[in-house]
Amino acid sequence: MSSPVTAMIRSSLPVCFAVDACLPTPGVSGPAQAQSIEAVISDDADDLERFAVGYLDTIEWVKKAATAERASLDARQRGDQAAFMSKLAEAIELAKLAQTTAFRAIETFAGVARDRADCGAVATMAE
Repeated sequence: MSSPVTAMIRSSLPVCFAVDACLPTPGVSGPAQAQSIEAVISDDADDLERFAVGYLDTIEWVKKAATAERASLDARQRGDQAAFMSKLAEAIELAKLAQTTAFRAIETFAGVARDRADCGAVATMAE
C-alpha cells in the first residue's frame, strides 16, 4: 500500500523536469524568457521560505509533543492515571500536528525541486 507521502513524491518527480525547462537555454535570450525566469525564481523563493517556516514549526510541535509525553510519564510515575491519560492524548495530538506540518513543508519543497538531487532530498525527508 502506498502512503500519501510516497504518492506525493511520485507526483512531484515531473515537477523537477518542468522547472528545469524554465531555466535559461544557452544561446537563447529575450525579455520574455527573462521575465519567465524571474517569476519562477520569485515563486521558488517564496516556497522555500514557506518550507523553512514549516520546518521550524515542525521542530516546535515536536518539542511540545516531547514535553507533553514527559509530563504523561511523570504523571504515571506519581500514580495519577487521569493526568497520565490526558497528557498522553495531548502528546499524540501534538505529534500528529508535527507530522502534518512536516508533510506540508515537504510538499512545498517538492513543488520547487529543480533537479534529481532536490527530488532525492524530498524522498529522504519523506521517509
